[in-house]
Amino acid sequence: NEFAKDPPFKNLHLRVRSQIVADGFEKPLDWQSAGYDMPPLEWHRKLKEAREAQQSKSSSSTTKEGNDDDESKEEMPIVLDCRNDYETQVGKFELAEPLNTENFRESWDVLKERLRDVPKDAPI
Repeated sequence: NEFAKDPPFKNLHLRVRSQIVADGFEKPLDWQSAGYDMPPLEWHRKLKEAREAQQSKSSSSTTKEGNDDDESKEEMPIVLDCRNDYETQVGKFELAEPLNTENFRESWDVLKERLRDVPKDAPI
């Protein structure tokens, strides 16, 4: 075995952690009440619909200035990218708004501020 002859590391240390990513909370989050776990195909369909609605809205606003119909005010979903700065620089998600945080622990305060004036029933 190649690794037995020339191991890449001198020693291997395993440490058991209560959390993989430090979130700053004293007790773990209850993921049972986290909301709907959307399947990937539905996610892609919803993103496509949102993108098309956004494109339609922008093209109709340039042709119909001053249009205040309720139809033109269709609520766009808020898509938030909760990865850190380094990860968002590597690549972006379509329609996603990055939180611009250095670590995961900062996400909670940024989310609280970002969603402060957003209605509780808004699509996020």
